[in-house]
Amino acid sequence: MARLLAHLDDSVEVDHNHFLMQEVPTLRTMSVDDMPGDDELVAGSDGGLYFHSAANDHEADVRLELWDAEPDPVAAPWTLGATVSTDLRDAVRFNSIFMVFSGRELVLPVSGPYMARVSTRGRDAAAELEEATFAKGVEKWLVQLWSRPA
Repeated sequence: MARLLAHLDDSVEVDHNHFLMQEVPTLRTMSVDDMPGDDELVAGSDGGLYFHSAANDHEADVRLELWDAEPDPVAAPWTLGATVSTDLRDAVRFNSIFMVFSGRELVLPVSGPYMARVSTRGRDAAAELEEATFAKGVEKWLVQLWSRPA
């Protein structure tokens, strides 16, 4: 049975329907080519994850969980979105695509390949938001990370 090692509750500014979870320090630049398409929820890249929100110009709530193995699937009210791979070093934090960084970090026990399961809730309500409402906490994200063998 998988065990939760650490978690981080935060919020992130969403611009142009996107935000990131990026390693700290940001020595590897994530490519814009790695951004998820309109029909994708998340895309993995060396150095982090790109997320595609249902809305623009708002602040999403995010919960990052670090597990010692693949956790059990999430239950309602979460909606399972996707599982992707990434390669991470040292620590991670959330930030906007315009590099508005969170002041909170989650330190990783090892550097290397990770799996990330992403689930959401509130996407339908977020999709109904008008442009530039800057609403807070309508859309919520759960990111579950676990190390995978190289």
